[in-house]
Amino acid sequence: MGLMTMDRFLRYLYVWQLPLAGLFIAGWILGGGWLLRSGARKSKSAKLRQITLVRCCQLSFLSGVFAMGAAGATLGIFVGLSRITGSRLVAVGGLLAIALAICLAFLVFHASRPGGLRESLALAIKPICAVLLLAVALGACAYFPARSHVMERARYTRTFANLARIRDALNAYHRRYGLMPERLEQLAAADDISADKLVSAINPHLPVGYYYVRPQRANDQPAMRLVVVSFFSEKYPGGRALLFGNGLRRWSAIAEAELFLSDEINEDFTAGLRRIEADLPPPP
Repeated sequence: MGLMTMDRFLRYLYVWQLPLAGLFIAGWILGGGWLLRSGARKSKSAKLRQITLVRCCQLSFLSGVFAMGAAGATLGIFVGLSRITGSRLVAVGGLLAIALAICLAFLVFHASRPGGLRESLALAIKPICAVLLLAVALGACAYFPARSHVMERARYTRTFANLARIRDALNAYHRRYGLMPERLEQLAAADDISADKLVSAINPHLPVGYYYVRPQRANDQPAMRLVVVSFFSEKYPGGRALLFGNGLRRWSAIAEAELFLSDEINEDFTAGLRRIEADLPPPP
């Protein structure tokens, strides 16, 4: 498990997750308080039976605040230790943080009400477990779609980044031989680029994920003339990486990319691209 830096953590936050956060807060305070009140009404203790719903909601809120504070501090300590030692202590810290949060939530609840330890445990176990399950369920609903989106964006980023390496390799090849290569594979054969950089992250099943037409000179073509374009991906249809004749790169959504491809100056380039893409094997 890699360390979750603040920058990486922020990548997983989206506006659409706010209703899930609001639902958790409502479930934590109101739902937890209602479960406490329901259990207290069945108690043999007259004092417990008289406890109000407002007081139960306060107890649920306070126990949750202390529990999350302790869990956050514990996890932060283990993240720091992982950075210092280079070991993978984050998973251990996460499990310890959960256990500590549960224990502290119970202790706050027990210290805030009359009755013995056994009776407190009987009353607190249901709301604590319910809130914990709610956190896991809503956390999964918020995390997995966000993770999928982050990983998809990372594929687009790698596809675009490889285009810079291809451009630099084309320039190096031109400086060495005085002409541009006929195929991108020649760049790898000449050790100007590693073969894995010719693979597009949005089409990883293809040995070369970019369509290329040899220009006459390096970075000395009309600005709108396309030289390299990433192949379209049915699985990740978020756009294309484009390299123009003047050396500029651009990541374009499909609709915008089609505008460049339909330009008269790219008529032959686009016709060749369509023929190649029609014969490409589908992703597994």
